[in-house]
Amino acid sequence: EAKRPVLLIGGGVHWSGATEIVRQLGIRLGIPCIPTWNATDIFTSDFPFYAGRIGTFVGEGRNFTVQNCDLLLAIGTRISGRITGGQVSLFAREAKKIIVDIDSNMLETETQEVKGDLNVCMDAKEFIKRLLDNLRDEVLPDWDSWLAKALEWKEEYSPVLPEHYKVE
Repeated sequence: EAKRPVLLIGGGVHWSGATEIVRQLGIRLGIPCIPTWNATDIFTSDFPFYAGRIGTFVGEGRNFTVQNCDLLLAIGTRISGRITGGQVSLFAREAKKIIVDIDSNMLETETQEVKGDLNVCMDAKEFIKRLLDNLRDEVLPDWDSWLAKALEWKEEYSPVLPEHYKVE
């Protein structure tokens, strides 16, 4: 039912050995894919669904995508304060949040900075494999306009502007 879904991945994807399979998931879903700092080499600028890195130390446009999503699928990330900024309650404010983490302690509501609407305690690679299997024959919604908007924000609010490339 999501109109504006986002795939957010963290270092847990590396640790589970799911680097290649999460790229397959991103391609299959065709939605904005955003890595945390610990996963910057998984979804890179040449990945067609890369909508930029998230966090307090990135270009502003990148955070617009997460802030305006209605479904956040976070795999292998604890969604720390470096991602959310100071007001955790406003992070992805209208999104249903699905958080997948192998560490059950990270999913407990007392320790979790961002509360998941659905917390899944599972290895990232196993979760991604099962999700891909379940999506194999599914006809997915057309999220092209949402993806285009996310990519537009990434370019429009880039921290590196064309004039920065000039050599003086």
